[in-house]
Amino acid sequence: AMHVKGLELAMYDPRGAFGQGLGYATANRGGCHLNPYMIAVEIFGIPHLMDRCSAAGKASIVAYLQNLSAAVDSMVLCKFTAFEFDDEMYSLFLKAVTGEDFTQETVIAIGERVWNLERVYNLRAGISAEEDRLPGRLLSPMDEGVCAGKRIPLDEMLREYYRVRGWGEDGVPTHGTLKRLGLEVGEDA
Repeated sequence: AMHVKGLELAMYDPRGAFGQGLGYATANRGGCHLNPYMIAVEIFGIPHLMDRCSAAGKASIVAYLQNLSAAVDSMVLCKFTAFEFDDEMYSLFLKAVTGEDFTQETVIAIGERVWNLERVYNLRAGISAEEDRLPGRLLSPMDEGVCAGKRIPLDEMLREYYRVRGWGEDGVPTHGTLKRLGLEVGEDA
């Protein structure tokens, strides 16, 4: 079946947008196209265009956009209406609502905490790095199009993604990462 962690994939074929593929594989709720919406970067060029048929630099962008996405979800905002907003604008939204000072870094840190908490929750529910996969058919190259003949290097991208996130090779957040984020989740993350 064409799903990740039980959630069917959206219309975007990750063989034509490698970062979107990494996002599908690592999204905490399954193959979600919104967490992150790498199509914005790989197809629309927001904020800048990246080579969609390359793995280079994608792990850090995916993690960053997942963090931003988790923060935006916490603000109960619609992502499709917010393409014009950046981290600074979100920090201003939070300040307007709470009266507290927020920086761009604070917004991303909020999202990173949420993302890691969701990961720990999934691990405790039995959803491990084994589920950070794409359906087999999507690991073969496309026959035509911009990325024809190229295969998404998912294993390589996952290793880099886990490193960027501060997780072990097993996809589990390290105690150091959880401590840095101020998360007390016990010994069995």
